[in-house]
Amino acid sequence: MTAKMMLDGSLPNQIANFITEQVVSQKFKPGEQLREGELAEQFGTSRAPVREAFYILEVIGLVERLPRRGCFVKEYSYRELSDLFELRSLMEGMALERFDPQRSADHLQKMQEVVSSMRERVAQNNQDEYSRLNQIFHESIIRFRDSKLIETTYFRISTPLRVLVNISFWENKSMERSLKEHEQIVEALLREDIGGAKTILEKHNLATIRRLEKYFKTS
Repeated sequence: MTAKMMLDGSLPNQIANFITEQVVSQKFKPGEQLREGELAEQFGTSRAPVREAFYILEVIGLVERLPRRGCFVKEYSYRELSDLFELRSLMEGMALERFDPQRSADHLQKMQEVVSSMRERVAQNNQDEYSRLNQIFHESIIRFRDSKLIETTYFRISTPLRVLVNISFWENKSMERSLKEHEQIVEALLREDIGGAKTILEKHNLATIRRLEKYFKTS
């Protein structure tokens, strides 16, 4: 599962994708209640597909359902977001250890294409689309591991990570700095400098956490 984790076109998946994009763009804010009736009316359906969409999003950590209160956009504490990024860093480090120039060539090519698209989004100041591309970039790193277990575990947390990464771009010039770090990771891998790539990636993840820490303190 990815940010567009629901790809079969069913109505619950369409609703789940819609809610995901609204949360990423902060139109649905952390702690905000999601109303079954309004969403059912918007999609011209009964409440059952909406409830199924809520379940999908609860599984990936984007919403939480509270007994007798309803469904709410998940609010992450600073401790929880730190855990998420630490988990991402650990899994990406494991994936990089399995990097092989020949076997990983397709994934590395994908990363180069994504970085090229990221440059365009930075020029356009398109934060939401940049965060989507950022997610694809990091998913490509995970695929170096060639492990369904690691991929499944990572993709389960990838959507909350995308939401948090998007929030982290609140700081001036943060997308430009992020792009530079992604370019450096690709350059290190093209040189087959796995140690260098891991070091840059760890600093990149730490920089994101630091921006989020500032955001939480000022918001």
